[in-house]
Amino acid sequence: ELGLKEPGLNRLIYEGYKLLELITYFTAGPKEARAWTVPQGTRAPQAAGVIHTDF
Repeated sequence: ELGLKEPGLNRLIYEGYKLLELITYFTAGPKEARAWTVPQGTRAPQAAGVIHTDF
């Protein structure tokens, strides 16, 4: 036991997102939920473009 409050991998991912200025954009439907990585400051229409390439 190292006295960590969370697993090291969680901390590594969190710090990586922070360093790269990324956020997670969540979508959910009747059959699935997904998480998408987009740059901080991305507005919903642009984030939707990551998911739906026809936008």
